[in-house]
Formats: sequence, C-alpha cells, structure tokens
Amino acid sequence: MKTIIVNGSPRKNGNCAKVAELFAATLEKEGIETELLQIGSMDISGCRGCWACAKTGRCVQDDADFHEAAEKIYEADGLFVAAPVYYDSMPGQLKSFLDRLFFQDRGGGGLRRKVGAACSVQRRTGGVALLDDIYHFMICAGMIIAPSEGESMVFGLEPGEVMADQEGLDILEGTAGNMAWLMKMMETTKEMLPPPELKKRAQTNFIRQGGLCDDD
Repeated sequence: MKTIIVNGSPRKNGNCAKVAELFAATLEKEGIETELLQIGSMDISGCRGCWACAKTGRCVQDDADFHEAAEKIYEADGLFVAAPVYYDSMPGQLKSFLDRLFFQDRGGGGLRRKVGAACSVQRRTGGVALLDDIYHFMICAGMIIAPSEGESMVFGLEPGEVMADQEGLDILEGTAGNMAWLMKMMETTKEMLPPPELKKRAQTNFIRQGGLCDDD
C-alpha cells in the first residue's frame, strides 16, 4: 500500500515540509509506503476548461511534470495534501494542479475510493476555507476521507515554527493513523466485501428549457 504526499508550498523546506515529514513517518510506522511530490514549486498551468480530457481521460496540455505526478497519484492507494494558506486560500500552483488532476479523472475512477486527507499550514486564519476546498475535490471524486479528531491545521510562520504547535501535530498524527487504519481495512476486506458498482448518472444543467416561468 502506498500514499502520495503532496507538498503544495513553493518552499521545499518550509512548514509544509515539516508536516509532510511527520505524516509520512506515522504512515511508514504502520507499514504504508510514502512518496513526496513537491507540487508547489512546479510550473503548472491552470485548467483551460476545454473538456478534451472528458473524451481521452488525459489533459491535453503537454507538461511532463503534471502528467508524471498525476499517474503516481492514480496508482497509489492514498493521497495526503499539505497546503499553506495564501491570502485565505491555497497557492496558485496547487490549485492549478488539483483542478486538472481531478477534472481529467471525471468518470475515470483513478481517484475513486482512495483514502484522502489534508492539512493546512497558516500563520493565523484561512485554514478552514482551505481544507474545505481540498476536501470538496476529494468528495466529488468519490474518495474516502480519513477522519480527524479536530481540524487538521497547524500554525506557524517562520520555517519550523509549526513544531511548537503540539496540539496541531497531535491531530495530524491521529489523522495519519486513521488513514493507515482505513487503508489496511480496505485491503483486508477487498475480497470479502467488494465495493458497489458505480452507477452511470445523467448529466443535467441548471437551465430551464423554454424560457422564463410565468412567475419570473
């Protein structure tokens, strides 16, 4: 079993790196293999909304870094994202990556029923909104979210300051333990309890045909 750990910060050795290291160490103690992807420092263009990937399952933009990282995530069993708060949201590089990663997988199943978790790193505010954004990606893709006993957030500004947030680190370690437990449970029961088949769903738009209603 393997989890891909994404560092969404442009800084390779900042507080997100500390979070990634701690999360990886906890998983590895539980026998889960990990691999770090330094997404935040990649030069990744945003989604163009061309919908070409809906036919091919692959983004038409030809940047090797994105495609290599995406394939590693699709092949893994779990995904953890460590993201810094930039102006009450995630950094642009990470948003561009997640937009394309999840959008090109619509209907493909590369992310479905993988175990997901995330942690926000901030000086003061914005962590709740950031986690909400990341978990929306995961939920819409059909991923299984590892539970946290509290918000998975750590606080710090200068590199290494998050190591003083003991409560945040304890919550993070608990989340990693829950993730490992879920992955082991799924692996143990995969033959005994196969997942339900994915129902092909209709696609409708929130547009009423025939013009406005009489009451409008």
